[in-house]
Amino acid sequence: MDPWIESLVGTPYDDEHDCYWAVRVVLRHDLGVELPERHMGWRKYGVVLPKSTELRRDDILFFSMNPQGLTDHVGVMVGPGDFLHADKFCGQVVCEALYRRAHLVRAVGRTYAAMKNDS
Repeated sequence: MDPWIESLVGTPYDDEHDCYWAVRVVLRHDLGVELPERHMGWRKYGVVLPKSTELRRDDILFFSMNPQGLTDHVGVMVGPGDFLHADKFCGQVVCEALYRRAHLVRAVGRTYAAMKNDS
């Protein structure tokens, strides 16, 4: 695991260090992007990825576990198959395998042009 990402793991979940914070701090570090405090409008920083897309580092993940399908959690890809998020139930920032794929509502990635330049 990237040592910088590893340094975030274990950060206590609180009003300041929530799932939105985890995404914002990673994208600020990796891409120099300053996202708004909450996820409204985050889609403009990338493109909505088709569900069949292989997710990559810095792709933003939007989850919903409620019947209305409204976003109630966010995370960010940090490695092959792994995502970072602040887990309210664990009480801390965690990095784990993307097990919540069934609850994944959408993923937003960097622009396709930027993705092609990374390859």
